[in-house]
Amino acid sequence: MRFEASANFGNKMSTVIHINERERSYAFHASVRKIVLLGISLPMFGMFFGILWSIFFDMERTTATHCLVKNYLPSISAAFNYFPTSSVWRICISLHLFTKIVLFYLTTMNRSKKMNQLSLLAPYQGSLSKFATTMNGIENFSLLCLTMITSKENKTIHVISFTFFVISSISYIVSIYSLYSSMVLETQLERKSLRLKKRYCTINILSFLLVVYSYYRHIAYCEPGVYTMFAFFEYIFVLSNIGFHYTESLDFHSYSCIVGEDRKISSS
Repeated sequence: MRFEASANFGNKMSTVIHINERERSYAFHASVRKIVLLGISLPMFGMFFGILWSIFFDMERTTATHCLVKNYLPSISAAFNYFPTSSVWRICISLHLFTKIVLFYLTTMNRSKKMNQLSLLAPYQGSLSKFATTMNGIENFSLLCLTMITSKENKTIHVISFTFFVISSISYIVSIYSLYSSMVLETQLERKSLRLKKRYCTINILSFLLVVYSYYRHIAYCEPGVYTMFAFFEYIFVLSNIGFHYTESLDFHSYSCIVGEDRKISSS
């Protein structure tokens, strides 16, 4: 597997590596943008399917808590505890992680991008890039674990996996935003990506704090509807995570993923 890229110079597009499609063919050839969009659409579909199915067909069971108070939204964990939502979610996340293999490799390229030498983070570009890549790997593995093992099947493992997912995903988001905010941004698309990163990073952190607060209120006071607040902010936390990963389609918009060796196509 390798990547090919094109670079923007003013209003013109100049291809770094030229390919004559009449002379070459590959087992797999797709733009990174399409891979990213496929990758984020799978968990979004699985999430909304699970939530809506639970609301319309399994509301009582998926909103029940130890407090026995009224709630109006299922948490993400509760929404995927039962069939068929658990199966749909597992399929979506499993397919989604295949796209993450490509993006995991691409994050290593951040260490070679041009940094603003006046930035305090400039000397730590390589270390910060490696840290972000490591956090991204832990995030993906934790997501796989908490997906395959529901809270109903093994609550301890599910909670540990969720904890690692939260820590690693927030660490990845903050480190990538810090890295890109210290880079030299030469195109409008790069500046748009940074603005979106800042927005999603802020929403992600704030929604996580609200998740923690509402969960504490639910456990401590057992108030009606508070677990609904927890579930809602949990949705926002996950969606802001997905939104942040969407910006990778802007960062690597000119890249294509190619699998397989070049093969000359015989002319007829």
